[in-house]
Amino acid sequence: MKKKDAQEPRKIETPPGQDSGINDTSNPDSSPRLPEEAWEKMFYLLYEYHFGRIDFLSLLDKYEEILQIKKHAG
Repeated sequence: MKKKDAQEPRKIETPPGQDSGINDTSNPDSSPRLPEEAWEKMFYLLYEYHFGRIDFLSLLDKYEEILQIKKHAG
């Protein structure tokens, strides 16, 4: 029976020219940082949702705008 080498991280391979959509987490400084105002907006929107001023789907839509995530097909 072979032992798995738990010390080697798994590599995700993608075909050339295709983005996997996964950020490299080995270097935390390489990920883009959100400006503080974006965090504040998200924080206040979460309160708006908590107190029932906006619904969950509206919260997600606003988060997509702030984080500049592509809208889902629907």
